[in-house]
Amino acid sequence: KQKKTLQAMSMLCRSLAKSKAAPGSEEQRGFVAESMEHAKAAVKLDMCDGNSWYQVGMAYMSQFFAEGAADPAKLQHALKAFQSAENGGPGPAGVTGAAQAVSAAAGGGGIGDYPDLHFNRAIVFRYREDYGAALDGFRTAAQLDPELPWKVEVEAITQVLCRLDDGCRGVGPMFKAKRMTPIQKAMDGT
Repeated sequence: KQKKTLQAMSMLCRSLAKSKAAPGSEEQRGFVAESMEHAKAAVKLDMCDGNSWYQVGMAYMSQFFAEGAADPAKLQHALKAFQSAENGGPGPAGVTGAAQAVSAAAGGGGIGDYPDLHFNRAIVFRYREDYGAALDGFRTAAQLDPELPWKVEVEAITQVLCRLDDGCRGVGPMFKAKRMTPIQKAMDGT
């Protein structure tokens, strides 16, 4: 029961960071730090509980955004935590079969069928500009829960990829004559 309480406290702190604190404020960062403390404490109680690992991943995502989306290491930590959430632990080196069995009996284990895990991991991939993995994640999330707002995310990725494609082909609004002329003149002068 204590790990469930810690998981709930982690979620509550992230909710407060989003609803009660100004974006980028010290108060918001404080709520997010407290969320991380609760999530990590839940993992310490049961290394094989996927839900606890999911809370750690969400706390890292929240840290990334609360700190101005400037530290890509936070996204990497979130991905590792989400992988542990899916697998029910950090991997074969860190968890034995017996520990996994005890965790599963206590309501732990992997949460690979949890749609929000796939959706939020896809968000992380999107911010890392790993669009293929992001689209795969949104597809899995949509299969598990069609009510998630996956369409908006897929459309945003599609728009980015279309703009990149236009840029590679030299078409689109960035390549109109009035924008290209000053660039060409600057290049000729060098």
